[in-house]
Amino acid sequence: MKVIAITLGDPAGIGPEVLLKALRGEGSIGEEIAAEARIIIFGSADVLREACGKTNIECEPNVIQLPAATDDLKELNLVDLDGADDFVVGEASKASGKLALEAIYAAVETACNGNVDALVTMPVSKVAFTLAGVKRTGHTEILRDRTGVEETTMFLENGPLRFALVTKHLPIREVSDTLSEEGVAQTIRAADHALREYYEIARPTIGVMALNPHAGENGLVGGEEREKIIPAIKRVQSEGVNVRGPFPADVAVAMQSRGSFDGLVAMYHDQALVPLKLVNGEGGFNMTLGLPFVRTSPLHGTSYDIAGKNLANPASTIAAIRAAIRFSRRKTAESAEDSGGE
Repeated sequence: MKVIAITLGDPAGIGPEVLLKALRGEGSIGEEIAAEARIIIFGSADVLREACGKTNIECEPNVIQLPAATDDLKELNLVDLDGADDFVVGEASKASGKLALEAIYAAVETACNGNVDALVTMPVSKVAFTLAGVKRTGHTEILRDRTGVEETTMFLENGPLRFALVTKHLPIREVSDTLSEEGVAQTIRAADHALREYYEIARPTIGVMALNPHAGENGLVGGEEREKIIPAIKRVQSEGVNVRGPFPADVAVAMQSRGSFDGLVAMYHDQALVPLKLVNGEGGFNMTLGLPFVRTSPLHGTSYDIAGKNLANPASTIAAIRAAIRFSRRKTAESAEDSGGE
């Protein structure tokens, strides 16, 4: 029986709504996962109850104290974090950012202590975190700091498309200067490892997307391919990784959609997110590679404009929860193999 921690995210956003819909709403996966996982939500009981009322979903979680024995867990459990009530649904604020951050801290500590098998995080707001005085405003950056790991990689999936990102949340004007041969090489290695470990592909085929149009036209339309991307590809090829490229971005996406690649390496955020969200509606999920535990999240943000209106689609949250359960099983199996089954 797997134990999955889920943070409520920004209480002023759609996180509580999509989580309830995913677990208890019409078309939810609550019954589907009941036989294989227990859910522990980290957040405010008051926020969850308010979301129940707005979604017309009956839900009274089992409030627990940690650590809790698996046998004491019910299908849906809650670590109640007393939250401020001075936030407004649909608006970023210091209070909403503080409550979201406390949930992350508590859930990550629990995961690092080995008391849960995976972590799913509902959306947070960089604006709310900034108002709360948080210096590291990105979810991934906070997770990296709290776990003490040096390198993490964003890995995204939706339908037939899978992407690993070299750079994350950067202004476009900073992407070129941030790209490095080592950064590209490290991302290729991370993608290769993820496809082997989580998807059980013995020798993945990875495509690398170019930064510039037409893959730089041999330096006529930018030099990043010749100076950084191609050397990185050659380096990891010498290590035995089955990687090809760089390909123009449009060509690479078309090739993966036809099954030519098991995954793609993208140079920047929107290079991956645009095709990812076009190809398969509102499903798909994000995973953070490099953490000591499995972490997934939906592909959307807080969506303040529809928060509290019972309009949010839980498809991406459902995908993230399913992936967390599936990948935590695989990670456990991989750990057992590495230790000789002991």
